[in-house]
Amino acid sequence: MTLDWKEAQKKRVITMSPNMNSVTQELVKWKKPEAGSLKLNVDATVCTCDDSFSMGLVFRDHAGVFVACKTIRQPPIGTVAEAEALAILEGLHWLLTLPHYRVFTESDSLTNVRTLQCSQDNLLEVGHILDACRIILDSRTGYSISFVKR
Repeated sequence: MTLDWKEAQKKRVITMSPNMNSVTQELVKWKKPEAGSLKLNVDATVCTCDDSFSMGLVFRDHAGVFVACKTIRQPPIGTVAEAEALAILEGLHWLLTLPHYRVFTESDSLTNVRTLQCSQDNLLEVGHILDACRIILDSRTGYSISFVKR
């Protein structure tokens, strides 16, 4: 598993420049959290072939060392946004069972992360899930969430 993670760190993504005239490659690199803290990466995927969705949760420490992971397969849901929101919520529930107080959570769901970072009323279709996430994030001063491009 560690070799797979290291190989994933070498991935390159192709991005278009703002004027759409040139293509560049960026090295996708996982960034370590601050010393004494953990980073939780969450992601979800919807598989239409077997009518289910799965989520993955991975904890690493400030040195990038694997701490724990979890994968969960669930019955089908409505949208990818809902699957991503449920992955965030599952990760935050898992955090509540651990003795760590400083945890940086990362998700590649930009809409969900932006919604969780602002304090406005949530009118998204997954609002009830994100409201539960926000309650957990607000209850712990050392918890935060950010967007990471995958």
